[in-house]
Amino acid sequence: MIECIIDCDPGIDDALALIFASKLRTLKIKAITTVFGNSTVENTSLNALKILDLIQRTDIRVYRGSASPIIKNYRFPAYNYLDDEINPHGANGLANIVLPQPTQKLSESNAIDLIINTILENPKRISIIAIGPLTNIAIALLKSPEIAQSIKEIIIMGGAIKVQGNINKFSEFNIWSDAEAAKIVFNMMSDKIILVPLDVTRQIIFKNVEIFNKNNLYNKFLYNILNFYSTFHLNNCGFFGSILHDPFAVGVAENRDYCDIREIPLDVEIEDRNKYGKVFINLEKDKENKKIKTCLNISLKNIEKFLNYFEKKLLNF
Repeated sequence: MIECIIDCDPGIDDALALIFASKLRTLKIKAITTVFGNSTVENTSLNALKILDLIQRTDIRVYRGSASPIIKNYRFPAYNYLDDEINPHGANGLANIVLPQPTQKLSESNAIDLIINTILENPKRISIIAIGPLTNIAIALLKSPEIAQSIKEIIIMGGAIKVQGNINKFSEFNIWSDAEAAKIVFNMMSDKIILVPLDVTRQIIFKNVEIFNKNNLYNKFLYNILNFYSTFHLNNCGFFGSILHDPFAVGVAENRDYCDIREIPLDVEIEDRNKYGKVFINLEKDKENKKIKTCLNISLKNIEKFLNYFEKKLLNF
């Protein structure tokens, strides 16, 4: 059993990841913590609550986290969530779909304190699945550095190592959203990280949208968000399908055998304005033995295996 906190910014692929994670018997979700990213933290928090209602998992508590990056917004313009050309998630983060108001309220404690307390109370038992910007994790590490060695592991969806980014030529969105936070996490937790970058996630494309075209709220929601996301990829990438960045990171948390994982000395660019958020190989980190386990390759067989597993789990409701 993998006891975990899911730190996320729902977001279409985060929503799919939460639903997928909730179906896995190997995962025990201790809490969901939210962060800004695909939408405002107000929206991502509300979206998490609505999704838990939708899948009847209100036993899982939601803790609101950071509303903005640590320092990025002092150096760069804030991200425009309403720009449809760059935001594939819609203004509210969930393809502009209006789900019923949640029955559960946000927890009174904040995400950062929840992360710190849960890890310290359960040393080397808690994994973090981080599928949004790393701001909450970085602040928790700065506030309580001892958690770095008490976390069991952290699976991070982020970065583009040998491929182009998805926010610009160099950078992947989650890391770019708060590169300073990512640098802190990479530096303080290199031995605990499993990085799931665009190098593999970009190959995980779900196209069987029509199987969810059914007349109930759960299936309608899945059909509509997948159709919205797939249409964005059609208009911007030339294919109709949904790239399952975050669900695949959840899959790797459960099963390392999907990918070829290598230890690489990685760092995050924060100084070069044009390459801000780029994850790059830093040989100085190699000398310090700060290598990060990184998913670099995946076979066609394992892509198909994961997609079939994902589809089966989401249909089972």
